[in-house]
Amino acid sequence: MEQQMKNLSLCENAGQADANAPKLGFKPLAAKMPRNTTKGTKVQVETNIRKLTIAKNQPIYKYSVQVLYVYLNKDGAEATIEMSKSAKKGLQHEADKNRCQKMYQLAAQKNAALQSGGPYFYDRQASLYTLTQLKTQKISFTESQGISRRPNFVRAEFKLEKVDQSFQSTSNDIAKTVNSCPALADKTALEALNIIVSGPAFENQNVVTIGKCVHYLIDTTGVDIPSKEYSEGGLYSGIGASKSVKTLEGTDKKEPSLYMTTEMKTTLFHPDNWPLVGIFQTYKDFHFKLEANSFAGKRLEKAFVGLEVVLDYGQNKGLGEDGSIMKIRGFGPSAKATRFQTDGVDTTVFAYFQKKYGITLKYPDLFTIEAKGKTGKIHLPAELLILCPSQVVTNDQMINNEQADMIRLSAAKPHLRKSITDTVARKVGLASNNIYGFIKVEDPVKVEGIVLNKPKIVFADNKVANLADPRARIPTDFAKAGKYAIAKELTNWEIVFMQREDINSRVHEACAFLHKEYKPNVTIIASSKMHNERLYKSENGSIVNLEPGTVIDHTIVSPVFNEFFLAGAVSRQGTTKTAKFTLVYQSNAGEPMWNLEQLTNDLCYDHQIVFHPVSLPVPLYIAGRYSQRGAMVMAANQGPKFTGGVVDLEKTNKEMGYGGKKLFETRFNA
Repeated sequence: MEQQMKNLSLCENAGQADANAPKLGFKPLAAKMPRNTTKGTKVQVETNIRKLTIAKNQPIYKYSVQVLYVYLNKDGAEATIEMSKSAKKGLQHEADKNRCQKMYQLAAQKNAALQSGGPYFYDRQASLYTLTQLKTQKISFTESQGISRRPNFVRAEFKLEKVDQSFQSTSNDIAKTVNSCPALADKTALEALNIIVSGPAFENQNVVTIGKCVHYLIDTTGVDIPSKEYSEGGLYSGIGASKSVKTLEGTDKKEPSLYMTTEMKTTLFHPDNWPLVGIFQTYKDFHFKLEANSFAGKRLEKAFVGLEVVLDYGQNKGLGEDGSIMKIRGFGPSAKATRFQTDGVDTTVFAYFQKKYGITLKYPDLFTIEAKGKTGKIHLPAELLILCPSQVVTNDQMINNEQADMIRLSAAKPHLRKSITDTVARKVGLASNNIYGFIKVEDPVKVEGIVLNKPKIVFADNKVANLADPRARIPTDFAKAGKYAIAKELTNWEIVFMQREDINSRVHEACAFLHKEYKPNVTIIASSKMHNERLYKSENGSIVNLEPGTVIDHTIVSPVFNEFFLAGAVSRQGTTKTAKFTLVYQSNAGEPMWNLEQLTNDLCYDHQIVFHPVSLPVPLYIAGRYSQRGAMVMAANQGPKFTGGVVDLEKTNKEMGYGGKKLFETRFNA
């Protein structure tokens, strides 16, 4: 079979983008079709989606903000860094945003134009939004005192001016935020409204914001969810809510409406501003002569790789948030054992710090911290590093039962999840009845759903599965594997590589290659579970999980795309997470939505090993599992193979893939 696939290569340049092809997003997706109203059983569905009603004819003014920090180089020349367009990631990006916020607050204190009118909404980067026009169109000032504690800091500059008229917006521009050609949608109003809606949360002293849209409570009194703390690592759980403002279909047939989704978030955090060695001491089997390659050292390394630390020595001593930030990449030999060249002289980390900084390390026999320097890998003493604040514990950093605990913590039953989500949204300030007299936030909407008909699955000896009863035994016999009611075999294999928006032509070329008269209809549906909508079934006044096959294709979907939410699987614990499907393209414009929804749902029942529906159509489900496995295989092999400094895909696939191996013809992944 593998040889057949090689021989039937469709197009040698299929992976190359056509220079004349339309740019991504400038071609319309499939035309909007009527919803499914008849095929299935109607049910009442509750959501975590709130309608936003905004004042009519309200201008939203946008101003560009530029924040510059000026430092002295070693040669005495000035170097300017624009903090308002920070390209950094993680905590370094957050630190730049905090620097911008500090300068904006100073601007508000110093300039009368920012002390009246408003309200003002600053995104802590390059944009300021306001509901009233500033009296002056340009503001600028320079400050050198109280801004940064770095010894080479010179001054900070703040500049504000009104942007081009094309970037201004009003509350009447909601319809412009969506377009059947995604790239043509004007997101200016949505960008502004996302910042405005978070205004009460930003002002709430009981809230810490991570990124742009996740707001965590400091004091969780009144929230009915237990907290978790761990002695090893000083880890602690936090609860908050994420939010997203989007334009949806709504119930007004004339124009789309604004909605906000609020979703409960339970997250594990590392302690803030702890000395790194102090955290190490909370772990069992730690001692000050621990080696990086020991069992305890490897265990500890797993818990800390990826964390960011601030340097606390030399010119960074005591600078805190103004100090240099490094990311932990691993552990290395001790300070006494780690040798390197400096100015042509061989030395150790221990001797280097003693000579250059006058620091005699307390723990010279402890492993060092590996980080990325300007010219390559560097080794830092752990005792001179401090953990940066507000760092989330990743799955890879969980070395005990933290992951299972967090799953249980977040896997609340539907009625609890909805209640807790609503409570947290109110406490952080996302569910205010009236935001600045401009936005009214309504209660979560209720919509009608449809439970699709179950597919008919026939097993060996024409035995039919009773899918209506989740407790019924599936009439299969693994001893009769391969004995289908209607046996089929695929002998003609083909490879199709699809890129950008020339998908339609590629598919038809593949079909023509098989037979010149073969011109089937083509339908392309994109799926995603990367959304924060939560849907619940309302049953006799109670909130329960959606029944498998429940679909919602109106009100809370895109007003210009064909979208639907589908609960494909039974939730074994917690609350069902629906998948969202978008119809990208179909050559047969007459294919109704109910048929596409039914097909998608039927494919969720085709797992063959687990005879219950899964959350995605089975081909996607299995492909996702294989991609996860592939990522882990590559990680276990320290990444892909290189030839001449470039990733060698052929060599990587040959050494790590399953092609040409016995495992290729065996299904080993359930």
